[in-house]
Amino acid sequence: MNKAVFLDRDGVINKAIVKNGLPFAPFSFSEFKILPGVKESIKLLSKMNFVSLIVTNQPDALRGKIEKKTIIKMNDYIKDEIKLDDIFVCYHDDHDNCKCRKPKPGLLLDAGKKWNIDLKNSYIRNFIEANLIEESSDLDVVPESVKLLNSYLTVIGVDHK
Repeated sequence: MNKAVFLDRDGVINKAIVKNGLPFAPFSFSEFKILPGVKESIKLLSKMNFVSLIVTNQPDALRGKIEKKTIIKMNDYIKDEIKLDDIFVCYHDDHDNCKCRKPKPGLLLDAGKKWNIDLKNSYIRNFIEANLIEESSDLDVVPESVKLLNSYLTVIGVDHK
């Protein structure tokens, strides 16, 4: 089994757009900028035998704020530019009550199946300084170690505050 680092996209891999003091995903490719040090951090994770995966909510396509093809273009650019392993996206909105929208663990579980991930030896880093899945009613399916990433990734250079 593989160990993985699950990374949020906006604010971790690329620069979040701040409006009125709140972070947002970029709405256009021209706003999309990969943060400094990300490429090197992904290389380091690879050398440490981690699979690097993005798990991201992107409801703005459903909300009509960005075209889905633009999100796909951004994600393809990430894959090409920083050579991470895969990207898992939830396009649903809050009211859809799907299993893949974070903080629910659906994207993690899907990625785990596809990449044969040992969740007990994997980590997660999200933009908001809280456990990505702490509010999930399905918490029992995701081991505690998946929720313990902030200090670990800060040490190896993936923290992008």
